[in-house]
Amino acid sequence: MSVIKVINKVLMGPEGPVSQLNEQVHLRQGDMDGACGPYALMMSLIINGVIDRNEAIHIGDVDGRTRLGKFRDNLLLFGSLCHKGTFAGDLEWLGDCFKNKVTVDPYEGLSTKQLSATIKEYTDKDISVILGLHWQGGGGHWVVVVGYEQVGEQLTKLLVLDPVYPPSKINTWNAVIDLFDAEGYASNKSKFSGFHWTETSSCFMKIDDCVAITSL
Repeated sequence: MSVIKVINKVLMGPEGPVSQLNEQVHLRQGDMDGACGPYALMMSLIINGVIDRNEAIHIGDVDGRTRLGKFRDNLLLFGSLCHKGTFAGDLEWLGDCFKNKVTVDPYEGLSTKQLSATIKEYTDKDISVILGLHWQGGGGHWVVVVGYEQVGEQLTKLLVLDPVYPPSKINTWNAVIDLFDAEGYASNKSKFSGFHWTETSSCFMKIDDCVAITSL
C-alpha cells in the first residue's frame, strides 16, 4: 500500500500551500539568481511561523536592528544575485539570525539511504527539511521537503517545494524527488541515483546536503 505523509505545518490553499497561520509559503526565485538556498530557508521560516510572507517579500524595508534585518544584511554579503550559490554551512550561518526561534542542523557526507532515513524521521515529527541537490548535468539547487511517499516500509519519493517553479494549487508540493522503488533499489544506477521532476522539467540528481529547521 502506498501512503503519502505531509507535514502538518503545511496546508493546501487556493493560491498554493499555506502555513498554519494561513501565510502563503511558496517564494518564487528569479531566473538569474543563485539564491535558491536563502529562498528555501525563508520558506521554512514561514512554515514555522517565524516570519510572515509580507516580511519576506518586503525584506528590503525591514529595520536592520531586527532578526530579519540582520538576516537581510548577512545575505547581502553573498554578493549580487548570490551568483556563487550557498552551502549548508551558509544556511546554518544565516539561520543563526533566528537562533531564539529555530535551530538549523546541517547533515553532510551521508549516503542517500542515511539521508532518506534522516529526512523521514524529521518529516514524521513535522520538522521542515531543506535539501541540497546536485544535478547530473552540473550545478546545485535547494528545495524544501514537505512530505514523502512510502510503499510498505520503504520511503520511495520526497514531495518538495521548489523555488524555481510556480506553486501548485492542488498540492502542497510542486516537485517530486524519486529515490527508491518499493524494494529499496535506487531509481537510477549511477551516482546520480535520484530523479527530480516537475510539471515542466525532469533531471537525474543526487542529494548532497540536508538541513533541518526545527521550531523552538
